[in-house]
Amino acid sequence: VNGGTRGVIFAGTKRGFYFSQDAGGHWKTSSESLVGTSIHVIYVDFHKPTTVFVGTDVGALRSDDSGQTWSGIGPGMPKDQPVYSLTWGTGDYSQLFAAADDVYLYPGTSGGLTLNRLIAIVIAALFFYLLYRLARRRRKVRNPERTLEQTKGGEERSEKDSVV
Repeated sequence: VNGGTRGVIFAGTKRGFYFSQDAGGHWKTSSESLVGTSIHVIYVDFHKPTTVFVGTDVGALRSDDSGQTWSGIGPGMPKDQPVYSLTWGTGDYSQLFAAADDVYLYPGTSGGLTLNRLIAIVIAALFFYLLYRLARRRRKVRNPERTLEQTKGGEERSEKDSVV
């Protein structure tokens, strides 16, 4: 993967993370070596080319110094499970998504809870609450002592069936 800076290349293998600062002439490992860790994906933040994300067998990691040192990304990201893909989620590059066995979201620096997101969450919760209440209202109560009558279609119908 091109590191966004001229001559910088990143490579991930089943044996770890490697980088070159001379267009592939020489390769190095980071000072905090990921040797022995399978690297499934490398994702470079092209707005800040020294920031690199990797998906590994043990989760998603972040480096702010072109792969020299590594740390966990933060809450909301998978830990202790393989991460196979990483991508930005919005146009302003404030959310990072990771695909593992499930999909995870890291809010990033500007992707926290905003008023618009809060309103959308409240509206969705209200919608599902109303849908639940409507479905519950239409459910018929079955009374074992009811009297049955035949309808034209041959169905049995109770005079005591009622809507709750």
